[in-house]
Amino acid sequence: MYEKIKPEVIVAVPRLLERIFDKIISKGKELKGLKKIIFFWAVNLRLRYELNGKNGRFYEMQLPLANKLIFNKWREALGGNIKIIASGGAALQPRLARIFWAARIYVLEGYGLTETSPVISLNNLTTMEVMFGTVGPIMKDIQVRIAEDGEILSKGPNLMLGYYKEPKLTEEAIDADGWFHILN
Repeated sequence: MYEKIKPEVIVAVPRLLERIFDKIISKGKELKGLKKIIFFWAVNLRLRYELNGKNGRFYEMQLPLANKLIFNKWREALGGNIKIIASGGAALQPRLARIFWAARIYVLEGYGLTETSPVISLNNLTTMEVMFGTVGPIMKDIQVRIAEDGEILSKGPNLMLGYYKEPKLTEEAIDADGWFHILN
């Protein structure tokens, strides 16, 4: 499917990324001999990937070879133009983020709800405010605080005006000070 569409950006839940990765690994397991050895060398190399060249010079010298031999095929399988995958809806395993980043497919995790249109925070590729296992910094003009009971509250221009024809629900969700509370 992706070969025909050639997307540059995909928005996906982590489970879809897990399924894509599992399918790639199953294809690797079908390989024989030297191809299989090279495939899993590249995968293991990628699982140790750190941002900003933190793995050292020898590791960084291996990356271009792994990309040329293995990971360019991953990008081709996703249409050949893929640059970013925005992930949300659940936590993404950091190992998956690492391996996709190492394959030059940048996974940016975010957090938000439909009521918050929908993003409150997002890893930022432009400013490289990215850390595996996090949802990134809070977006511009959005405020976040943690209530005494641990609930995440937010307010800002991204917040919905209210639930359609449901003023009681709206009153429960948005307090008098404009903070959005997740309904139980």
